[in-house]
Amino acid sequence: MSRDTLWRCPVCGRLFFKPDQQHSHLSCNVEVHFKGKPEQIALFDALIARIEDLGPMRVDAVKTSINLIARRHFGGVRVLRGGLRLGFVLLRKLDSPRIVRSQWLGGDKYGHSVKIATSADLDIELLNWLREAYDLAAKLAKPSLDS
Repeated sequence: MSRDTLWRCPVCGRLFFKPDQQHSHLSCNVEVHFKGKPEQIALFDALIARIEDLGPMRVDAVKTSINLIARRHFGGVRVLRGGLRLGFVLLRKLDSPRIVRSQWLGGDKYGHSVKIATSADLDIELLNWLREAYDLAAKLAKPSLDS
Protein backbone atom coordinates (compact mmCIF):
# COMPACT_ATOMS: atom_id res chain seq x y z
CA MET A 1 0.00 0.00 0.00
CA SER A 2 1.45 3.38 -0.95
CA ARG A 3 1.24 6.53 1.15
CA ASP A 4 -1.22 7.87 -1.41
CA THR A 5 -3.97 5.35 -0.76
CA LEU A 6 -6.14 4.61 2.22
CA TRP A 7 -6.72 1.15 3.65
CA ARG A 8 -10.26 -0.19 3.22
CA CYS A 9 -11.44 -2.54 5.97
CA PRO A 10 -12.54 -5.80 4.32
CA VAL A 11 -15.25 -6.29 6.96
CA CYS A 12 -17.04 -2.91 7.11
CA GLY A 13 -15.62 -1.13 4.05
CA ARG A 14 -14.56 2.01 5.95
CA LEU A 15 -11.37 3.82 4.89
CA PHE A 16 -8.43 4.42 7.22
CA PHE A 17 -5.01 6.08 7.19
CA LYS A 18 -3.20 3.00 8.54
CA PRO A 19 -3.57 -0.62 7.45
CA ASP A 20 -5.42 -2.73 10.01
CA GLN A 21 -6.27 0.33 12.12
CA GLN A 22 -8.36 -0.65 15.14
CA HIS A 23 -11.99 0.41 14.81
CA SER A 24 -15.55 -0.68 15.29
CA HIS A 25 -17.29 -2.34 12.37
CA LEU A 26 -20.61 -0.91 13.59
CA SER A 27 -21.08 1.83 11.03
CA CYS A 28 -24.48 3.40 10.42
CA ASN A 29 -25.94 6.29 8.49
CA VAL A 30 -26.10 9.84 9.77
CA GLU A 31 -29.90 9.86 9.95
CA VAL A 32 -29.86 7.30 12.77
CA HIS A 33 -28.27 9.89 15.08
CA PHE A 34 -31.00 12.45 14.39
CA LYS A 35 -34.16 10.38 14.60
CA GLY A 36 -36.79 12.61 16.21
CA LYS A 37 -34.35 15.53 16.56
CA PRO A 38 -35.09 18.02 13.76
CA GLU A 39 -33.35 20.96 15.50
CA GLN A 40 -30.13 18.98 15.80
CA ILE A 41 -30.15 17.84 12.16
CA ALA A 42 -30.61 21.48 11.13
CA LEU A 43 -27.53 22.42 13.21
CA PHE A 44 -25.54 19.54 11.73
CA ASP A 45 -26.51 20.52 8.19
CA ALA A 46 -25.49 24.12 8.92
CA LEU A 47 -22.15 22.92 10.32
CA ILE A 48 -21.41 20.83 7.25
CA ALA A 49 -22.41 23.69 4.95
CA ARG A 50 -20.01 26.02 6.79
CA ILE A 51 -17.02 23.63 6.65
CA GLU A 52 -17.40 21.97 3.26
CA ASP A 53 -15.11 24.57 1.67
CA LEU A 54 -12.22 23.44 3.91
CA GLY A 55 -11.42 20.82 1.28
CA PRO A 56 -12.09 17.17 0.55
CA MET A 57 -13.67 15.42 3.49
CA ARG A 58 -16.05 12.64 4.27
CA VAL A 59 -18.63 12.08 6.98
CA ASP A 60 -18.33 8.65 8.58
CA ALA A 61 -21.17 7.80 10.96
CA VAL A 62 -20.68 5.05 13.52
CA LYS A 63 -22.83 3.92 16.42
CA THR A 64 -21.56 6.51 18.94
CA SER A 65 -20.60 9.51 16.82
CA ILE A 66 -20.36 11.14 13.42
CA ASN A 67 -16.74 11.47 12.34
CA LEU A 68 -15.39 14.22 10.10
CA ILE A 69 -12.42 12.95 8.13
CA ALA A 70 -9.82 14.60 5.91
CA ARG A 71 -7.41 11.72 5.35
CA ARG A 72 -7.33 11.51 9.13
CA HIS A 73 -10.05 12.24 11.63
CA PHE A 74 -10.27 15.98 12.35
CA GLY A 75 -13.59 16.24 14.13
CA GLY A 76 -16.40 14.32 15.69
CA VAL A 77 -20.03 15.17 16.38
CA ARG A 78 -22.28 13.77 19.08
CA VAL A 79 -25.96 14.56 19.15
CA LEU A 80 -27.15 15.98 22.48
CA ARG A 81 -30.60 16.77 23.78
CA GLY A 82 -29.98 20.51 23.38
CA GLY A 83 -27.72 20.61 20.33
CA LEU A 84 -24.44 19.07 19.28
CA ARG A 85 -21.06 18.46 20.86
CA LEU A 86 -18.23 18.96 18.41
CA GLY A 87 -14.77 17.61 19.14
CA PHE A 88 -11.56 18.40 17.24
CA VAL A 89 -7.79 18.02 17.62
CA LEU A 90 -5.21 20.81 17.56
CA LEU A 91 -1.48 21.10 18.21
CA ARG A 92 -2.16 23.47 21.08
CA LYS A 93 -4.40 23.76 24.10
CA LEU A 94 -7.16 26.33 23.70
CA ASP A 95 -8.01 28.71 26.49
CA SER A 96 -11.60 29.74 25.83
CA PRO A 97 -14.80 29.65 27.86
CA ARG A 98 -16.41 27.91 24.85
CA ILE A 99 -14.32 24.81 25.40
CA VAL A 100 -16.35 22.38 27.49
CA ARG A 101 -13.59 19.77 27.57
CA SER A 102 -9.87 19.65 26.75
CA GLN A 103 -7.70 16.59 26.88
CA TRP A 104 -4.01 16.09 26.24
CA LEU A 105 -3.72 13.27 23.70
CA GLY A 106 0.03 12.81 23.86
CA GLY A 107 2.89 14.58 22.19
CA ASP A 108 1.70 18.03 21.20
CA LYS A 109 -1.92 17.09 20.45
CA TYR A 110 -4.95 18.27 22.40
CA GLY A 111 -8.54 17.22 21.94
CA HIS A 112 -11.16 19.92 22.49
CA SER A 113 -14.95 19.88 22.66
CA VAL A 114 -17.47 22.67 22.23
CA LYS A 115 -21.23 22.69 22.46
CA ILE A 116 -23.25 23.95 19.50
CA ALA A 117 -26.70 24.99 20.68
CA THR A 118 -27.67 27.41 17.90
CA SER A 119 -26.42 28.35 14.45
CA ALA A 120 -24.88 31.46 16.04
CA ASP A 121 -22.33 29.10 17.63
CA LEU A 122 -21.01 28.37 14.12
CA ASP A 123 -19.03 31.59 14.16
CA ILE A 124 -15.65 32.59 12.76
CA GLU A 125 -13.78 31.55 15.91
CA LEU A 126 -15.12 27.99 15.71
CA LEU A 127 -14.59 27.84 11.96
CA ASN A 128 -10.97 28.93 12.41
CA TRP A 129 -10.42 26.14 14.96
CA LEU A 130 -11.94 23.64 12.53
CA ARG A 131 -9.75 24.96 9.69
CA GLU A 132 -6.73 24.39 11.91
CA ALA A 133 -7.90 20.87 12.80
CA TYR A 134 -8.64 20.09 9.14
CA ASP A 135 -5.24 21.36 8.01
CA LEU A 136 -3.54 19.23 10.65
CA ALA A 137 -5.37 16.09 9.49
CA ALA A 138 -5.03 16.82 5.77
CA LYS A 139 -1.40 17.94 5.64
CA LEU A 140 0.02 14.49 6.34
CA ALA A 141 -0.63 13.30 2.78
CA LYS A 142 -3.13 13.79 0.00
CA PRO A 143 -4.71 10.51 -1.11
CA SER A 144 -8.11 10.25 -2.71
CA LEU A 145 -10.89 10.01 -0.15
CA ASP A 146 -12.75 7.54 -2.32
CA SER A 147 -9.85 5.14 -2.87
